[in-house]
Amino acid sequence: METERIKSPEGVRTLMAELWANLIAGKRSKCSNVYMVDLPEPTEEEKREMTINRANRKPVVIDEKELKVAIDKAATELGGW
Repeated sequence: METERIKSPEGVRTLMAELWANLIAGKRSKCSNVYMVDLPEPTEEEKREMTINRANRKPVVIDEKELKVAIDKAATELGGW
């Protein structure tokens, strides 16, 4: 598995443009590529919003069977793993 580290918004933009261009050209990308994006620290305003969102979030309880069905459905809709 290859790992590529991306350290800027421009790097993410470039990667997404390349992936899109390859898709349009019919080239398949390697399934084993992993992209790690170094995000900047959140601002104080973003931290406040995250805290509010966490407080308002309702817990999701899902059993193992439902989880498998949801994962299989998502994988099917996305065209596999």
